[in-house]
Amino acid sequence: MTVVVNEIEVIRTVIGVSLLIFVAKLFSGIFGRYKIPAVIGEVLAGMFFGPYAIGGLMPFFGEPVVQLNEMTLSFAFIGGIVVLFSAGLEFTFGDVIHAGPPAFLVGVLGVLTPFAMGFFFLSLMGYPWTVTLIISTALTATSIAITVNVLEELQVMHSSEAKIMVNAAIIDDILGMAVLSLATSIIIRGEVLPFSLILVKVLTILLIWFTLLALSSFLIPRVLRMRIASFNYEGTVEAIATILCFGLAFLTAFMGLSPIAGAFVAGVAVAGSRILIKTKEYIRHLNLIFGTMFFALIGAQIDFSAFYRLDYLLFVVLFAIAVASKIIGCGIPGVLYFKNVKKGLRVGYGMVCRGEVALLVAGLGLTSGIIEQNAYVALVAVILATALISPYLTRRGFEKATSV
Repeated sequence: MTVVVNEIEVIRTVIGVSLLIFVAKLFSGIFGRYKIPAVIGEVLAGMFFGPYAIGGLMPFFGEPVVQLNEMTLSFAFIGGIVVLFSAGLEFTFGDVIHAGPPAFLVGVLGVLTPFAMGFFFLSLMGYPWTVTLIISTALTATSIAITVNVLEELQVMHSSEAKIMVNAAIIDDILGMAVLSLATSIIIRGEVLPFSLILVKVLTILLIWFTLLALSSFLIPRVLRMRIASFNYEGTVEAIATILCFGLAFLTAFMGLSPIAGAFVAGVAVAGSRILIKTKEYIRHLNLIFGTMFFALIGAQIDFSAFYRLDYLLFVVLFAIAVASKIIGCGIPGVLYFKNVKKGLRVGYGMVCRGEVALLVAGLGLTSGIIEQNAYVALVAVILATALISPYLTRRGFEKATSV
């Protein structure tokens, strides 16, 4: 079997992706200077320099330099795995275990509330169950990275509210990925399941995922204590990290779960090992390319003309659900736990932000053809809006504590 490779197409794809990365880093730097999450700048860079905007007007050998072909989408897929592996490196298995009942309750309700509200209201609006499932799933996961950045900026990481927030965000992401795995498997098979069976499937996925997490966190650090992990040959640690990242991503995909869940497991396992520091440095550089590429390509899939067809009612409804569901689902348990309204609401405000996982779900929904451009644009706009409003609400919530 002979595989014919179009060299011009390969070079065009590489140049187009490189252009997106360059512009995305410029945008993220500018946004970071004004205390706006860098991920917002990367997505906007993809929107402005994607194939539906400036990138589509720049010719290269007779065709636009930025295109959404199979190679480009493959880069995006790799980027999504790298992003979740990087997120996993920030938490050890002990962090998950020691999150505690309050954080667990906040995390669980922080997933169930937006999912239930999204599914209920979108069903009332007449959207197909597949679209409803994807959008509701995208509304569940809090952005750990953005939340932690805001807390560090405010210098309140030591506060009890911040500890609940960060630990709940871990549980939030675990459950969010379980829901994502369930949603993708249901949609692929085209099954409409009764609630009892859905609950059993969610619990089964959680059990499988948690078992894999526990085994990986126990075995991988011990295996890495062997001499192979201490070799001084250049690139050894980097190769091990890459094998673990994509190996566990393949394993979870083989088991019927999302590959990004496996990448996160690999990150958590490595976080408890002796190669963590070198791996973090390696992934930090890798993320400069693949992480930036992933978010830029998410934005590149947005057709600006879709904004003229944007269902503004859908945007308003989704935005209201995104904000209210986290404040209700996370803030009320916080109020009951702290017996203090202000402290409880701070937890809710910090959990409003959506980011990497939500964009990933939206991108998967679009590339798989489940949701259309107008719904995708509305969902991405809601994600961007929450990423902007959550830091503002969190700052206001901690304003008095910071001044003290």
